[in-house]
Amino acid sequence: MIYLILAIIMSTAVIIVFRLFNGYRISNMQAIAINYIVAAGASYSVQSSGLKPSQLAALPWFPMAIVIGVFFVIGFNLFALSSQKAGVAITGVSSRISVLIPTIFGLIFLNEAAGTLKLTGIFLILISFYLIFKRDKTIHVDTRYLLFPILLFIVNGANDTMISFSEKTWIKQDNDHTLLFLSVIFATSLLFAFGIVAYNLITGKRKPAWKNVWAGIILGLLNFGSTYYFLRAISVFEVSVVVPVQNVSIVSLSALTGYLAFKERLRNINWLGIAIAVVAIFLIAIARTS
Repeated sequence: MIYLILAIIMSTAVIIVFRLFNGYRISNMQAIAINYIVAAGASYSVQSSGLKPSQLAALPWFPMAIVIGVFFVIGFNLFALSSQKAGVAITGVSSRISVLIPTIFGLIFLNEAAGTLKLTGIFLILISFYLIFKRDKTIHVDTRYLLFPILLFIVNGANDTMISFSEKTWIKQDNDHTLLFLSVIFATSLLFAFGIVAYNLITGKRKPAWKNVWAGIILGLLNFGSTYYFLRAISVFEVSVVVPVQNVSIVSLSALTGYLAFKERLRNINWLGIAIAVVAIFLIAIARTS
């Protein structure tokens, strides 16, 4: 359980750090590029397998790690595009209900238990997402940009599914391989992220700054921790338990942090969503022990 709690806390901290970037005028892409250096370095440096980077390509999970690394960067850019074009609310909902993809994968292809309590909890989690993200105004989506949240839903869901599949199929609770797996993912993402940063620097759209480096270091440590503990959590619990519980916990904690630390207003319907999320987590927890 400690792995899941740590994954939730660190993932929520990543969102808070991004929230602080605006106030300090941090370049997202520069910080993200540094973040991948730190995350890849941390992943590789703390493992004790003795394998050299040149030997990793022979491991069975290596191709999947490359694909996931590419999807990490695609997902980030889709999130940015969807937020700008389709709106923040619909983007937030689509990125979180993507839990359906790995959850269904776990239930069908990994033969995980699908009792009434668990399915009820998962259904309530989807409702809580909508209620927590609900704002005063009706969500209006320009149909021209509807493709962005749809693609974000698919990419985020596919990413969690591929990570879960890799852990259950190849890694299987091996801590060194978990760390090596992450180092390849982050290194792949690093190549793509630096390509974007280099383009922005060459075209003069952004200038380098030390504050972006420090922000990236903090982000990288949190990113490494959240992904590592997520992998450790799904090595212990079922995917159909970890993914929905983690996501709804992150959304609820983020909303509460916004209310307490950033004075963001929560309506009664948002509080109802948080309450339903708590009930959903309780039901899934009972389902796991029954």
